[in-house]
Amino acid sequence: MAVRQLFGRVEGSSGTLYHASTLLHDYETLTVTREQSGTYRINFDNVFSQEPAVAAQVISAYQTANAMIYTYNDPAMTRIVTGFSDQAAGEYVDVDFYFTITGEGF
Repeated sequence: MAVRQLFGRVEGSSGTLYHASTLLHDYETLTVTREQSGTYRINFDNVFSQEPAVAAQVISAYQTANAMIYTYNDPAMTRIVTGFSDQAAGEYVDVDFYFTITGEGF
């Protein structure tokens, strides 16, 4: 089984996917949906054979900005939640972020 790696940059305010790229397959595509403030769903058009590893890094001038990752054991999508660690619990904030998703494919 081949290892797949997907990566890109998401604009927090709109959920727009910029600079998306993949290693291994040029025909692979991703879609990003901004579900609500600070919550983004990334769907993979080709499902991984098992839950992939996901890493995210926010792009912010604020040191308290964080990205939290929720995969829900689903090889077809992941959720990334952004916000600030000094905000009240449950208050997510739109922040730009980079992501990398790596896992076994096809």
